[in-house]
Amino acid sequence: MEIPFDEVISEAVSLCLDNWTALKLALSNDWGLISAKEDLKKRLIEDILNTEVDDQYLKELLEFYLEEHFNIQVQDQSAQEISLILLKVYEESCRNVSTELIRLRSLKGSQASASHKLREEVPTLVEDMQELSLESPPAPSEPEVDEEGFTLVQSKKKRRQ
Repeated sequence: MEIPFDEVISEAVSLCLDNWTALKLALSNDWGLISAKEDLKKRLIEDILNTEVDDQYLKELLEFYLEEHFNIQVQDQSAQEISLILLKVYEESCRNVSTELIRLRSLKGSQASASHKLREEVPTLVEDMQELSLESPPAPSEPEVDEEGFTLVQSKKKRRQ
């Protein structure tokens, strides 16, 4: 029996958010309300089902919600990982495939290892997404060396003007 498309997306979003370490920590330490998690879940489901989304949009949405509702700035790649997973579930659902959803279901009972398992899968997900013709991030440039042989340090932050 085939599961309806919107139920697949809803389940995938729930599983990803339930296994996201940053969100679990925020909720367990009362940094935000559980209703904020439910709002995020609803927003993600609606956006995925009703608009053309990409991994960057989902990543920024996840980061915005954590910062806005839980005062957390995610500095690891977990928001990117979740956005790639959700897009993979979406893409597979369009083809009536549920490999990624089945994998997410297998993480449900796991607590500490869930994030680690997701992180191990990201290189594969990035390759899969690149096959879908998504652009990859620019390659890092070579370090600049002055005439005395010292490597110049470049700031990674953008300066305010």
